[in-house]
Amino acid sequence: MKSKKVNTNLNDPDPNEWEQEYNKDIHAMILLADDDAPTLDIEMGLIKTSLAGIAVIIKEEIGNNIVDIFGGRKRNIEHFGYADGISQPTYFTGVPLTSPFELQPLNILLVKDPFINNADYNYGSFLVFRKLEQDVEGFNNKVSELSANLNLNANQQGKMTKEDYAGALAVGRFRDGTPLIKSDIPLDQAPAFNDFKYENTDRGAHKCPFHAHIRKTNPRGQGVLVSERYITRRGIPYGQQNTNDKKGLLFMCFQSNLKRQFNFLQKAWANAPGFPPLRGKPGIDALIGQGHNGGQSWPIEYGSHDEINFDFSGFIKMKGGEYFFAPSIGFLKNI
Repeated sequence: MKSKKVNTNLNDPDPNEWEQEYNKDIHAMILLADDDAPTLDIEMGLIKTSLAGIAVIIKEEIGNNIVDIFGGRKRNIEHFGYADGISQPTYFTGVPLTSPFELQPLNILLVKDPFINNADYNYGSFLVFRKLEQDVEGFNNKVSELSANLNLNANQQGKMTKEDYAGALAVGRFRDGTPLIKSDIPLDQAPAFNDFKYENTDRGAHKCPFHAHIRKTNPRGQGVLVSERYITRRGIPYGQQNTNDKKGLLFMCFQSNLKRQFNFLQKAWANAPGFPPLRGKPGIDALIGQGHNGGQSWPIEYGSHDEINFDFSGFIKMKGGEYFFAPSIGFLKNI
């Protein structure tokens, strides 16, 4: 990930600006997760012992779920305060669909494991890991600044503040997960729907802007071939809430092709001010877009064709990362 070609393509900060551990050669990553912290600590100790003499641990990253309650319903959130991990591709029958699309083929997630003889029966996946530091104070201040330029529709007054609306324009969802596109009476009225496509309900982006994070990274139609770009996202916050300590997201995603999926999403969609090319220059992704930003076009009120130009970017900074291959169970059993 720190190679010159990739660094330039993704508009990442220069590796000299990353946390120093990520500038070293990283050969492997061990990912542990458990609902019970003491169990996790014990397992981590056992693995450290097993690695003694054969590996040097370069860096430990500790993530913890953050939970908030919206309307009596628990949701995982990230440090900006928005429900997280809501919409994922669905691969198996019997699992509630979390997107408007049909079951996805496993070949957008899995590839034959090239490191084992019977590859026809053993599959792995490419993993992207990125440590993303979040400037929560800067984000909240910018939301307040943007909100001063916006209006609320009459039927929205009393249902939310202009800050609620401004934040939703940047993320594409309100804090409880309700997508901006689904309701003009959000938060306490509408459920967190995922069954929608922008081309059917908001092709002109007068409700949910093109640059809103969930629209940039999952255009849901718009004449764009989306499904082959899907990633399976798996991230967790790090750092403590309500402190001045550094905090952010340990972003991870799995896919079968790094170039076609994650790298494409970051370079050609999130970082591209001209995507989607349906109306003018939408601007970069308001959350994860990197590179020069000439501002974005924001509807002054929900559904309005009247817009303002406002520069909203720079609140997430990539601090280091790497690409990995998650091997098959068969490989691990025969290592």
